[in-house]
Amino acid sequence: MESVAQADRLKAVALEFACKHGLSALSARSLAGEVGGSPSAVNYYFGGRERLLSSVYHDAMEWSQTIRSGAISKCVDAAPTWADLPHVFSSVVQARLEEERGLSMLLQELEQEAVTGREPSLRELAAEEVDREWRFWMDLAA
Repeated sequence: MESVAQADRLKAVALEFACKHGLSALSARSLAGEVGGSPSAVNYYFGGRERLLSSVYHDAMEWSQTIRSGAISKCVDAAPTWADLPHVFSSVVQARLEEERGLSMLLQELEQEAVTGREPSLRELAAEEVDREWRFWMDLAA
């Protein structure tokens, strides 16, 4: 049980660190510095950086989905009756930038890692996140 808790802690710190400093700054050494552990913990708990990135990507996608849902209730449901689509659209963009600027950048970086072939194991997650984001904006426009 402690092993699962430590892996979850590493993953949470990795997500926060990557949102703040960028994906290129995330390494076993930088993560160890943040949690006060050993760089080998990434291999021990995740089997390597690739699996850590997959776990981080999954959590980032879930966090982004929560923020997307919140943006709908915050901006769309609360919009005055006179607000047209461009007004609501810009409100949603602003709300999401305020809440998830670092997360959005991380998702873009992870997508690029998948698309460029540096991390091919991330392709399926990247396709899923792109689809979720696309559906969000299409539903908003409908």
